Amino acid sequence: GKRACELELPPQVKIHNVFHIELLERYRQSSIPGRKQRPPTPEEVDKEGGVLYEVESMVGSRKSRRGLVEYLVKWRGYSMSDCTYQVMDVMNEDVLDLVRDFHRSNPKAVKDQRLRL
Repeated sequence: GKRACELELPPQVKIHNVFHIELLERYRQSSIPGRKQRPPTPEEVDKEGGVLYEVESMVGSRKSRRGLVEYLVKWRGYSMSDCTYQVMDVMNEDVLDLVRDFHRSNPKAVKDQRLRL
């Protein structure tokens, strides 16, 4: 009806997705100085508890002690202090496009030799 609203909710939220309009309000950014927004929750991708965080960009690369090239990943919704190093083997094709973009912008950065630009 006209007094209900259907919301698109993350799959891990196990509640009915239709709400009466009196229960909803518009998002307003906090006016309190220094208040930080909570980072987004990861998306569950399998029944064993695996989770998926969204990658925003690659911000660096290095060679590990074991000789592997690791990429510094900036996670969407998280600060630079939350960046982590990841090896190319755990990245899907969408993320590999971000690695390629990183190397186009940083041609002198350490690069995994298996990567095709």
